[in-house]
Amino acid sequence: MALRAATTFFWRGTVDTVFTKHTNWVITGGGAPDADDYPGWDNSEGGGSNVNGDSIIYDLAVTNACAGADNSAKGMIAALKVYPAYDKALASSGAYLILNMTAAGEVIIQGTAAGDIFLKGGGANGLKKVISLDTKTTGTASRLYLDGTLGTVELFKCLSTIKATAVIGTALTIGYLTGKYTDVNLTIEVGATLPATVNANGGTVVNSNAVTALNHSEGTWTQAAGAVTTLRNEGGEFKWNAGNITTAYIMDGSLNASGAQGARTCTDCYLYEAGEVNLNTGAADVTILIHSMCDEPNILVTPGQIFGIP
Repeated sequence: MALRAATTFFWRGTVDTVFTKHTNWVITGGGAPDADDYPGWDNSEGGGSNVNGDSIIYDLAVTNACAGADNSAKGMIAALKVYPAYDKALASSGAYLILNMTAAGEVIIQGTAAGDIFLKGGGANGLKKVISLDTKTTGTASRLYLDGTLGTVELFKCLSTIKATAVIGTALTIGYLTGKYTDVNLTIEVGATLPATVNANGGTVVNSNAVTALNHSEGTWTQAAGAVTTLRNEGGEFKWNAGNITTAYIMDGSLNASGAQGARTCTDCYLYEAGEVNLNTGAADVTILIHSMCDEPNILVTPGQIFGIP
């Protein structure tokens, strides 16, 4: 038999939680897949063959959640979508759903009824693009966990954790839909690899890793560990709790070092009229060189701290 064409698989979970069991799926048109077919796999060829370009849809309330599986050695997936009606968890902390996606592959999360979601990029491409537009916030809130090889990650509304072994190769953007500080609550575990540039346009973020270039324009970013090479703060609050900063541009919002104690250095800080630098830690533990770009710079200090204004 010829290798089947790429198709769309809809999770129904009528038998059990097993991702690779064909009777848990229906395909486009509502029919059943061929025996032992599942996303990325065609069993009709001799010994079975990979199929590239399948899509995975979670779009209805179901009896059984979809358990995790390492599907990264099967065909490359074109899309994975979680719609608002899906009402169960997707995979688990002990068994992520691991996928290798096509070059244009997308994960889109609109999981307002879903439980926790555990996704991991594997294979050569990993999860090429992940967009989170919503996760469950009522009752027991759900969380989106991301791990493995990731390309572009765009978070607009979710509770999310980027795991320690995640590698984001292309872009990380944090935004919001309606609540600047509340739509996204993100924890980036220590050990994660971030892309060269991170754009934080909203949300509440706690990061424990080095950042090469951080463009921060809204929300709250807490740097809990790791150095920042270049910070551009155009709004919101950058909580400088740890790590050194090479160059900071505080054009608006706040560079706030008051929330933690410990030796930190900012080599050059360019402070503009709408910005604020808060060094009021209660200890002489911050060394910073401030270049004032306005007549009356807004600086809060503790006696004994080391700072300079050229």
